[in-house]
Amino acid sequence: MKKIVNLLIVVILLGFVLDGTGETAKAYFDIRSIQSRTRKDFVFIEVKYKCNIKKIENVELKIYAFLKKGSYEKVASGSFNLGEVEKGRHKEIFTLLPSHIDEYGKPRKFRAEMWYKDRIHASKTKPDSRKKWWETDAVNIIIRSDEKLEKLLRDYEDD
Repeated sequence: MKKIVNLLIVVILLGFVLDGTGETAKAYFDIRSIQSRTRKDFVFIEVKYKCNIKKIENVELKIYAFLKKGSYEKVASGSFNLGEVEKGRHKEIFTLLPSHIDEYGKPRKFRAEMWYKDRIHASKTKPDSRKKWWETDAVNIIIRSDEKLEKLLRDYEDD
């Protein structure tokens, strides 16, 4: 009987060590920060994260923004395949267009999730929230930012 109990304990502990894919569970990612800034009515959302594994393929980053205009509230979303992510610190920038801000309102809250093999491996919400506002129906309007767009806006402001 003691051997069976010990075996069950080992199996339970092994379940904590292995993730659902049979790989050793590690903190694959750490989302360091979510920042936003407005430039010429565009909202830029910057996500900084760290990859703790040598190299991971098919990583997906999901981003959410809670938009509010008067009493009207809407959740904006975007889902992006980051492809192959190397170990180290990374930064991704996303954009909400002025036409979407005019229609749905200004962003008040943000959330980022790092997905790998159909599981969330890291998430961050700003500001922290117990209410899961990002789980409501969302409109897919967040786009990946283009450095050319940011440079164009900077040059426009300098003129």
